Amino acid sequence: MSCFRRFFNRLWRGDEREAPANRILFVGNNVPEDAIEEEDKVRVFPDNEIKSSKYTVWNFVPKNLFEQFRRVSSFYFLCMGIIALVIDSPVSPLTDWLPLIFVIVVTAMKQGYEDIMRHRNDREVNLKLIDVVQDGSITPVKSKYIYVGDVVKIYQDQSLPCDVVLLSSSNDQGKCYLTTANLDGETNLKLKTSPKMTCHLSTPEQLDNLRAHIECQQPKVDLYQFVGTFAMYRGENGVSTTHLGLEHLLPRGARLKDTSFIYGCVVYTGRDTKMALNSKLTNNKFSTVEKSLNSFLVVFLGVLLVEIFLCTLQKHLIPHVGILRSRFKLNQNAFNHLDSKI
Repeated sequence: MSCFRRFFNRLWRGDEREAPANRILFVGNNVPEDAIEEEDKVRVFPDNEIKSSKYTVWNFVPKNLFEQFRRVSSFYFLCMGIIALVIDSPVSPLTDWLPLIFVIVVTAMKQGYEDIMRHRNDREVNLKLIDVVQDGSITPVKSKYIYVGDVVKIYQDQSLPCDVVLLSSSNDQGKCYLTTANLDGETNLKLKTSPKMTCHLSTPEQLDNLRAHIECQQPKVDLYQFVGTFAMYRGENGVSTTHLGLEHLLPRGARLKDTSFIYGCVVYTGRDTKMALNSKLTNNKFSTVEKSLNSFLVVFLGVLLVEIFLCTLQKHLIPHVGILRSRFKLNQNAFNHLDSKI
């Protein structure tokens, strides 16, 4: 279902290259009556479903075989096995096929097991219950069903399921501490602060009555860059705004420390989070030894092809040359015999 949802989201958004410079989201997905202009700029954002696996049940065999035969050594032995079956080889083709099949099957089993572990980890992360403020109360929601604009409640020693802007915390001044060892490897605690306009909001009822929107930049790979604006609607008093920076952003994968709980507004979800943008999953990883071996095998294959070409040329060209030479000698002898008679 997620693939269909993403397809319709793309149709709704249109070409992603035409995305606006900034994104606008409403806190708690509550749109004030006097926010019609900002509402027109809101786009459909990706869901919070995490997918780190490479294969599915349907594409495992073709995709895995393609990745394995990208290795020059496997492709070489495959060609040798096919040649051994086509020609009248003095050596049994099993000597080429059995080692190749053994290596392919064992490698496929290893990569399949690793991908099963990724599927289990993704399922565990996506089905984890996260407290979300809905209709003035706390409602447990599966992590994959968290959307941009939701107000989530995170407790001490709990990892953040997405990138959120801190609204308030158990601290009176709206401060909290977290560790980002999963992101940048730093184990020291980092201090985050909430905007002064929301640091006093400590109950779900107060946050549900909050009418505000956040305008921030589009997702960036840089872990240390975040710029935005927080606008709070005050009815007849107009709109109050304040600046948002990196000190207000709590990235996905960070763990809350030394703070009982925090409330935050989701700004980036799923593949838009900074952790996802910095996680590049390649189809197949090659070590330095494998890269060097591939280079040597390509050279050897080139030499082998040249030898095959020369041997084939000698096999088909030399007999014709011999026939032509014998015919030439016969013609020359006949000519000499006629010349002697004359």
